[in-house]
Amino acid sequence: MHHFLMLSGVETRAWAWLNPEDIFRINYWNLLNKNMAAPSLPSITTGDYKKLFYLLDGDFDIITIVRDPISVLKTALNHIESYKIPSDILDYCCNVECYNRDFKKLFPEIWYSYSNSTKVNIKDLEKLLDNPEYYFTFSKRINMLKKNICNIVCINFEDINSKNIINTMNNLSNRYNFQAPRKEHEIILTSRINLYQGLMHLPVNINCKMFQIIITTPYLLSLDTEAMDRYINITNEIFNSDIIMESIIIVCFQEQYDVLMKNQEWNQIKEYVKEYIESLKIYIENCKSNLITEKDILIYLRKNSSLRLKFLEFINENIKYIKENYPEYIKTWKYYQEFDRMCK
Repeated sequence: MHHFLMLSGVETRAWAWLNPEDIFRINYWNLLNKNMAAPSLPSITTGDYKKLFYLLDGDFDIITIVRDPISVLKTALNHIESYKIPSDILDYCCNVECYNRDFKKLFPEIWYSYSNSTKVNIKDLEKLLDNPEYYFTFSKRINMLKKNICNIVCINFEDINSKNIINTMNNLSNRYNFQAPRKEHEIILTSRINLYQGLMHLPVNINCKMFQIIITTPYLLSLDTEAMDRYINITNEIFNSDIIMESIIIVCFQEQYDVLMKNQEWNQIKEYVKEYIESLKIYIENCKSNLITEKDILIYLRKNSSLRLKFLEFINENIKYIKENYPEYIKTWKYYQEFDRMCK
């Protein structure tokens, strides 16, 4: 949502992993210097975080994303520790010489935060309770802001998926009078944003003598909106599609396109890119096999009654407002529904 709003001219990128002083500084600078900005108050992290809430003045609406709590637990356990990838290995994986077919060395080994391992351990679910300020803090944040709130606009997680996001952004732009998503941004909004299923090393530069071919995603390419016009999407020249694997695109520099298409090695280069992508698919499937699912969590909690009850209390306190004001959302949360039945 940070990124989607930025593409529509609303600056709100104050990230949850920053300390409270930096979050305050970014929000303050955005409000002073941007045509349109929305202060961001992410989940409670470290330091004197509460001060951020009490320094906000005036009356305002809150926009927040709400999600099936069991899916939140899944995402937390599957969280990647990106700094665990050594910089020399990451550099090697990100800068590939064309025709290097030692594919096993071209993809980094991924480590997961809570398990401190290359595979997620379901037993680490209990560790999430050791970080109560990271997850399920909606009620705490609302309580600190209640004297200033005009409206709380809760957006169900389903409404920001690839099928619904454009309609959601159009509705928000009409309500708050900011720019609706542009046609050229649709590929960004409707492709996968999350990189945790094996795309942490992207973008990858494939160096082919005088040419550079870049394997990336619409999201990564659009992090620098001013530079987007420097590239041409050549995915269709190789795979007969503008995007592959939900999010992958292959681009080259505008000024290299004509020469690349006429180059005598173009067919060999295409074949190499296809081989790389096939190896990437295998790598992604291996990464996915290391992850846990919502069903894994439910099975584990069914066998652990004391932990189940701790999470029940933890979760229900957080979704009280949603139950009262958006009961239709709760009905769409199939994993929470199963969890609730299990607890009853």
